[in-house]
Parts: sequence; structure tokens; C-alpha cells
Amino acid sequence: MSSVTSSCIILFCMAGLNFAAQISIRGQTSLAAGDTLMLVCNGTDLQTPLSNLDWLKNDKTLSPDKRISIAVSSKLSDRTRNVSSNLSISHVTEQDAGRYTCKISNEMMEFVNVQVSGMVFTGRVPSGSDAMSLSATASLLLVFTVFFG
Repeated sequence: MSSVTSSCIILFCMAGLNFAAQISIRGQTSLAAGDTLMLVCNGTDLQTPLSNLDWLKNDKTLSPDKRISIAVSSKLSDRTRNVSSNLSISHVTEQDAGRYTCKISNEMMEFVNVQVSGMVFTGRVPSGSDAMSLSATASLLLVFTVFFG
């Protein structure tokens, strides 16, 4: 599994003061099927009021549902605003792989690419003659490997 931090910097000059607005995304970007994707987007030193923060997957806005959770918090200091958002997707599948973008008030955006590998077995577990056949095949393979490997 790998982790990434990605960031973008935008400079503002207002009334002789310099501000460096910044957005970054942290989190695991290489997951196995069945894992939980957790990404954190942080926007710092924002100059405009926060009208919205959106998470997108492959340029389509994500909405919370039974697997997707989105939480946003904002903190206002003297002249700047900091915002943080957590995106969580439980029980990821290969269809959850793609480009995830954090977009703040149509001004700033940053993205990371998420990969999901592997398969989650959701079919029935072999029983009866199917299980015996599977067991006999595994035993035969083991014997073959020991004597001829």
C-alpha cells in the first residue's frame, strides 16, 4: 500500500499583505478490494468565504450514501480561513479506483489517483462433492509439487 500527499499553492496579494492559499490531500492511494479509502483534504489560508467543498471521482461529484461518508470542518482566524474534509469509502472495489479531486469554492482543486487491486470473494463456499473435488485437487497438486517440484 502506498500513501501520498499532494498540494497546490495559490498566492494572494491584498492591501500589501501576502497570503499563500494552499490545498493538499493526504491518504492511502493503493488499496486492496474490501479496504476502506480514507482521504483528507486541507485548505489553508483561504481568503474567500467557504461557499462549498466538493469531492469528485473522475470529475463527477460524490454524494454521501451507505458506503460514502464526507465530513467538512472550517476554522476562521484573523484574516484567513482553514478548511478540512474527510472522505471515507468503505468496502472498496475495483470500480472505486480513479481520480479523486477535492474542490474548494471553484477556486482551488487538488487530486490524487487511487488504485484498488484484488478481488473479494462474494460467491458461495464450496460444499459437499464440490468441496471434496477442490480438496482432492489441492492434495494432488501438493503431492505433485513434493515429488516432482
